[in-house]
Amino acid sequence: MSWRIYATAQVADAHATLYQIPGGGLNLRVKSGDELLLDGFYASVQEAVLEAALSGLPQPLYDALLDAVARREEAGNEPPA
Repeated sequence: MSWRIYATAQVADAHATLYQIPGGGLNLRVKSGDELLLDGFYASVQEAVLEAALSGLPQPLYDALLDAVARREEAGNEPPA
């Protein structure tokens, strides 16, 4: 199984993608243009979102990421434990 996109958000030239990783866990990768702002591995969606908040992402991108995660969770598509 390869990495699968769990949620993604884009604002202007910045984008954030939360990937499900085979075997459990998630990767959050955030870029603005060609600059990598964040690339980390987390045990849960909550940990990834918290790190995004603490990392100083631009507020519009962080808000868009939260919206994308909320839509995914409302659809009942949570990552496997």
